[in-house]
Amino acid sequence: MTDEMQKKIFGNNLSYYVDKRRRTTGQGQKDIAADLGIASSTFNNWCNGKSMAPVSKVQQLADYFGIKKSDLLDEHDESGHYYIDEESRQMAEFLANNKDYRVLFDAMRNVRPSDIQKVIDFIETNGGSDGSGI
Repeated sequence: MTDEMQKKIFGNNLSYYVDKRRRTTGQGQKDIAADLGIASSTFNNWCNGKSMAPVSKVQQLADYFGIKKSDLLDEHDESGHYYIDEESRQMAEFLANNKDYRVLFDAMRNVRPSDIQKVIDFIETNGGSDGSGI
């Protein structure tokens, strides 16, 4: 694998975890960089695949995000990163496999599981999606 490919993979993976963190805590690149004592321009270059973090910083990032170094360094199937967490993936599978809820499937990629559950509860309380109650 070339250095350019490794930088791109690392940048994509790091951006994924930054985006995930932003959705859950509101922290963005600058906040995370500040937390870790890394210049925001350096952190931005890592996220954009322009440069590669030193091994010590890769470990620091992995510790910060609560992941393994390989989660940042190895290429992953995009489907593994599609949903924000496992619970969301399971709920999406439920929505996709149940005709009464399928209408919600495409709209819920970046939605918290609790919000999805509220919509499911609403549909069930109001008679399903067959038009009888909604």
